[in-house]
Amino acid sequence: MSKAHLDVTEEILERVVYGMENQKDRLFLDPSDGLLHPESGNNDHFIPLPSWTPADGYRLMDGFAGSLPDTVFQKRLLDILHSGSGVFRKFKDVLKERPELERLWRRYKKREMRKTALSWLSRWSDALALESLGPEPDEWNDLSTAEFLVRNPVKEDWPRIRRWSQVAESEAFQESNPGEFSGAGMDDGEVVVAESPSGEIVGFSRLVIELVSGQREGRLVQVYVEQDFKGLGISEMLAGTLLKRAEDKGVKSLSARTEPSGRLLENFFENTGFSPVITWWRKTL
Repeated sequence: MSKAHLDVTEEILERVVYGMENQKDRLFLDPSDGLLHPESGNNDHFIPLPSWTPADGYRLMDGFAGSLPDTVFQKRLLDILHSGSGVFRKFKDVLKERPELERLWRRYKKREMRKTALSWLSRWSDALALESLGPEPDEWNDLSTAEFLVRNPVKEDWPRIRRWSQVAESEAFQESNPGEFSGAGMDDGEVVVAESPSGEIVGFSRLVIELVSGQREGRLVQVYVEQDFKGLGISEMLAGTLLKRAEDKGVKSLSARTEPSGRLLENFFENTGFSPVITWWRKTL
């Protein structure tokens, strides 16, 4: 078949992607009107849609898992993909546990299948009107976990915040006095939480403001993010919100301490004007 004249629109792209995912029928595209038709004895002037096999679906899932930051969920997804049995069902079940990741998967899948459909259409059409589509929608640009909300805590959040504070005391932003920031005195200073798109809080941060030598000094004393969500930039979101609030309140200097594994947060501090003052070393006897 020679190349057809087809002005591609978003609507046609959506149909092609739908047809690729349709595993029950072999569908064809009619270049005269951009509609899909099932296979029949009169398909001479129709274009057969590109095949989309389980192997293609597997490669898409593998690419999505590899695109995620190094988190617990990335490891779980990669383990499933290498398990060899029930891969598709297990993969979807894990994503259902975290609506924000499921949403990211849908975006990633749509974006990648759209690319495949465009590449296929360009081979068949001599008038592929890419300019008529405009730029890719924003939601298909860089994969991110935007949609997390940083907000003030409400009454229902405090039991979890206090529990996290006790955990954080042993791993992040703790001062030398045991128990100084473990729940007691949590009402002092500023506290914010990070909320996932599903409405679940996944971390918190706390900053205290003190008067030192006649000037207001802010100390970021705790930043904690649940293990499943570490590596997504949520710590930086929490810290950035509190540091901005401190500046708005006229704080003249800010300080923070990071845990040994907090390199991403250290990068954030360096990029926002902080400079290291002292390195703490500790040996447990």
